[in-house]
Amino acid sequence: MATMLALRLNIRTPVHSETARNHFRELAHHHSFWKVLAVIKQKSNSRGGIGPRSFLDDNREFERWLRSQCKVVERDLDEKHKKMKDDPFVFLRATFFRWARSIEALCPELTDAPRVPSVGDTHIENFGTWRDAEGRLVWGVNDFDEAASIAYPFDLVRLATSARLAPKA
Repeated sequence: MATMLALRLNIRTPVHSETARNHFRELAHHHSFWKVLAVIKQKSNSRGGIGPRSFLDDNREFERWLRSQCKVVERDLDEKHKKMKDDPFVFLRATFFRWARSIEALCPELTDAPRVPSVGDTHIENFGTWRDAEGRLVWGVNDFDEAASIAYPFDLVRLATSARLAPKA
């Protein structure tokens, strides 16, 4: 399935405190990124109808939203676009908004799976090590900025896709 998704374009975190779980739920519930995806899904495509939109339409909409949220360094954005053209893994990482908008249509058989608190933008570079509050070295997910309650297989599909597309050492 990862290959199919790439062509179509019960990991636990080491933090188990109630505070961490509440923070995760808060991110998943209130993150404005997921709100903009709902708006993007409802907007019409460039041909005037509601339906599949081109990547360029989605990217323009996302970057318009991004500019409304923060100052965007245009030179850096241009560099990001160049890197995306050269590397499928970088493209996957840089276009989570598009994946989130498209995954249900690409893998409809997974949509009805139970929804659970999920990382959202799961990929192999979102795992790492750090020191916890007690100084222990721990390993796990280190990026929750697109956390949401989604059908659990979607995190697994994205993770497998990223492993398939990642540069080989």
